[in-house]
Amino acid sequence: MKNTLVIILTFVLAFSSNKGMAQDYHFSQFDVLPVRLNPALTGMFKDYAYKSGAIYRNQWRALSVKPFSTFSLSYEMPLKNDRWGIGAYMTNYDGAKIYNEFNLVISGAYRITKPDQDIHILTSGLQAGFINKNINDKELTFNNQYDGGGFNTDLASMETFDRFSKFMPEINLGLYYEYGGVDDLRLFAGFSLYHITSPKNQFIESTVDPSRLPRRFVLHGGAVYKINPDYTVSLKTREMWQGKASEYYFGGEIEYLYERKTNTRVLGAVYYRVKDALVLGAGIEYKNLTFMMSYDITTSSLNNYNNGYGGLEFSIKFAPRLLSN
Repeated sequence: MKNTLVIILTFVLAFSSNKGMAQDYHFSQFDVLPVRLNPALTGMFKDYAYKSGAIYRNQWRALSVKPFSTFSLSYEMPLKNDRWGIGAYMTNYDGAKIYNEFNLVISGAYRITKPDQDIHILTSGLQAGFINKNINDKELTFNNQYDGGGFNTDLASMETFDRFSKFMPEINLGLYYEYGGVDDLRLFAGFSLYHITSPKNQFIESTVDPSRLPRRFVLHGGAVYKINPDYTVSLKTREMWQGKASEYYFGGEIEYLYERKTNTRVLGAVYYRVKDALVLGAGIEYKNLTFMMSYDITTSSLNNYNNGYGGLEFSIKFAPRLLSN
């Protein structure tokens, strides 16, 4: 049963077209690496010399001996004129050692509004890179290999693979707006578009129209309110659409300043991914380093197979503050 579920999940990810349920991998800590959330956020900060971070997600361990895992690493920094930011990120998705996807992107952003004021902030961003997808065909079985008692890999699969490794261009863009005209309150919203060229996405030869990677649309926003010098509350939402798949995600975070001298902060988060999972998170910030852990509690029908065990995520960020601040 576990092997069957792994094959089904892998094929949904690897072979779906824009007419199917194809959807990119995702993180519950969706904004821990801003350059991945929206190109327009790349290097758009003044208080830090640079920001770097990493995040790791492990999921569906209850369904497979070989779980699905995702790792991402990012770096970004502002340029001296305060209007440009540059950065990059890489992501590697491992689908139970059967399907692998590697993504490497260079990112740049430009601040449209004047940098000497923070009431209205409008930025734009553009990314370019590549996606490399690989399939381990030795781990795959097909319906033609079923002999009545099980799958027999000695039988011909009757499938013709055009290739087992594929490179595709990756071009993304984004816009971001932030309003800071009210004391202790910051409002923000952003839009980003991924896979603009919708490149060919198929491994199996086909006489019909080629499968293409669907464009992914992301809308995110929220508010950050500083209750007092010690407590800050954030409300955030993210919506994504890709092909016929969609994801709606919302929740909040609270931040408590435990020790001012070392900038030690305690972090807590609660999010809900509609018809999928309840996400609980906790973390700590110490000086320039922030560590966060979150866990998905499955609320969908997948709970019948994984006993409620969802995805586990760990993230770490390093952001050295400028001496002048």
